[in-house]
Amino acid sequence: MSTNSPIFNTKLITNVVKANISSGLSLINGPANVLNAHNAQAKILFLKTCKKSVKLPGVSFSNYLPERFLLHDTSLETNLCTLCKNPNILQCDLTSIAFNRENSNRIKSIMINVLGEEKLDEYLDVVYETYVNCDDTLDQRGTFRVFLIYAISNPGNIENEENWLVAFLIDPFHLVCPVGYKNVSNEDAMKKKYKDIQCYTEDLGIAFKKEFENIDFKELDII
Repeated sequence: MSTNSPIFNTKLITNVVKANISSGLSLINGPANVLNAHNAQAKILFLKTCKKSVKLPGVSFSNYLPERFLLHDTSLETNLCTLCKNPNILQCDLTSIAFNRENSNRIKSIMINVLGEEKLDEYLDVVYETYVNCDDTLDQRGTFRVFLIYAISNPGNIENEENWLVAFLIDPFHLVCPVGYKNVSNEDAMKKKYKDIQCYTEDLGIAFKKEFENIDFKELDII
């Protein structure tokens, strides 16, 4: 690890009731376990795992893409290109992942495949999900999701302590935490979407190689 890289440590915030000014992140009124970092000083960092696609048929998950020309002028292309140009959009509308929920074992298995079991266990209480939707339907969340870890560099050092949101997984099809619609259950919606996209073979890092050049991706061992 470079000597210029931040040194991270976990900092539990899921039980915070009032705004924690020293952390730079605060909770606002709203649904339980929702973190608002819109006005925070949290810095964004991307792990190299973000640009490596994963396919896990056993849990109906994949973030492989169709060939790039098929994505031209789609919301997926718009969202990912916007994310590369302005990573700070990940500071908005963060929702914590509760691993005691239904389907939590499936979610864990996906994230373990990306982070490894030991690393996920270390940061289990500070995993967050946010959405990116730069399409015309601004009143909707769309399907593009990014998963992040909230971490602290130089913890306890008042002058140098910094807040970081570390992105580790891009989920363009909303398959990590799928949501049903109308009379379709979460599980059925997940299976249908996976069936639709399971034939895709284009890796994220290849499909958006040029756009990803704007991001300084870090190795997993930085956290």
